Amino acid sequence: MFYPFFYYLRGASFPRIHPNLFLFNYFVVGIIFNEKQNKTNLKMKLFLLISAIIEIIAGLALFLIPGKAAKLSSDQYAGLTFSNMYGAAALAIGFLGLQAWQNTDNIGFMQAFFLFFIIFHIGVMMAAYKGSTRGMKEMLPVVILHAVLAAASAYFYMQMR
Repeated sequence: MFYPFFYYLRGASFPRIHPNLFLFNYFVVGIIFNEKQNKTNLKMKLFLLISAIIEIIAGLALFLIPGKAAKLSSDQYAGLTFSNMYGAAALAIGFLGLQAWQNTDNIGFMQAFFLFFIIFHIGVMMAAYKGSTRGMKEMLPVVILHAVLAAASAYFYMQMR
């Protein structure tokens, strides 16, 4: 017979449980109650992997060929420099995302990563929105993409709390 946890705090002895029954309860009951957590964890890992790959590809494109990736001419030095800087930041965030994908069991690291990811995507979204309101209509998909990534990051961050 199983007793509540506080029953044992009063000094009561643990009842004898057959080892096979203990293993049954540990694995079967544990799997049933953790099914929702496992589905969330799988979605989170998939999100981390896909977003890390997207960030790495975008970072490489903007860092190595900023003129073609950002549709800038070779005489727009400020735009090329900012594209290189964003490319370097996206590369770093992509590799950090791969580390997060490999270390989902480290709750402290994951919470810090998702906060960082939320702040990064909100910042990029705000910068792209400013550009879209100043006549750069091609920045609107960037605004939407980073808004979705920030919202997904916030969702997974809240799941971890």
